[in-house]
Amino acid sequence: MNAQEHGKKLIAEARNIYHRDVKNAVDYPKVHDVGPTFVQQVRKKKPAVLSDESLRRVEAISLQLSQIRTLSFYFEHGYSKEEAETASAEAEFVLAEIQKLLDE
Repeated sequence: MNAQEHGKKLIAEARNIYHRDVKNAVDYPKVHDVGPTFVQQVRKKKPAVLSDESLRRVEAISLQLSQIRTLSFYFEHGYSKEEAETASAEAEFVLAEIQKLLDE
């Protein structure tokens, strides 16, 4: 598959997701921190999979990264090497927790 075909496939997939979400009245959050929405949905749909401690940590990580990301987006804050390494480790934790949900 060449780059153009791959691009068309991605656009078609995005359209399908958009139409599915419009049909199901999905209301995406208007804020950059999706942690509270994620935690709310996990507690609602798969409450026994992740511990409250893990969910609190995911929510705290999401808030912290969204605040830094917002500042970085507007060039008001740059990442130091230490901040980047911490963010990477925290993202790995979140991905591991999400994998638990997917494996359930």
